Amino acid sequence: DTSVKGNKKARQINGLVNQWYLENLSDNIKATLKLKRIRGKYTGSVLPYGYRPDPDDINCFIIDPVAASVVRRIWEMHAGGIGAPTIARTLNEEGIPNPTSYAKLTGYSWHNRPSSSLWSAGCIYSILHNETCLGTLCQGRQLTPEGQFHSKKNIPKDQWVRTVGHHPAIIEKELFEKVQAVQRRFSLPTRKTREYPLKGKV
Repeated sequence: DTSVKGNKKARQINGLVNQWYLENLSDNIKATLKLKRIRGKYTGSVLPYGYRPDPDDINCFIIDPVAASVVRRIWEMHAGGIGAPTIARTLNEEGIPNPTSYAKLTGYSWHNRPSSSLWSAGCIYSILHNETCLGTLCQGRQLTPEGQFHSKKNIPKDQWVRTVGHHPAIIEKELFEKVQAVQRRFSLPTRKTREYPLKGKV
C-alpha cells in the first residue's frame, strides 16, 4: 500500500529482489537458448518458408513440396537475371499464394511472412538472402540488449551460429553461388555519408 509511509522500505527491498530474479531468469534463458543453438537445435517459433515441421523431431523440419517448388523457382528466375520486383509481379499474376496466404491454407507460420497477401520485392529478397535453402540452419542473428525487451540488435554474419546439414536442402550450392554473383554484379556501391560530431546525441 503506497499510502502507508512505513511500507516504503519494504517496497524498495521487494522491488530490488524482484529485479534480481528477473535478471537471473533472463540470463538463464539466454544461456539455455545459446547452448541449444550450438548443439544444432532449432530455437525459433516459426518455420522458414519452404519447410514444414518434422513429425519425428521437433527441432528439425522437412521440405514442403508445394512451397519448396516456389522457393526454387524464385532462385532460378533470379539466377537467370530476373529482378525481385519482376519475380513478385509474375507470381502475383499467376495467382501463386504468397507466404501469408499459404500459411492460412496450411496452418503453418513462416519466417518470411509479409503483412500483405501479395508477393513483394522485399519478400523475394528475404528468400534470396536466406541460407536455410541450402540446408544450413542460421541462428543467433539478433540479440536483445540487456534490459530492453522490445528492441533487437543485429549480429554480424560471421558471428551467427550455423549448423550445416541440419535439414534437407531446397537448392544446390551452385545455384546459391550463382545468385550471389548476380546480386554482387547489380548491387550499387554504398554512398559514404559525413559523420557529424553530435550524431545520436541531439
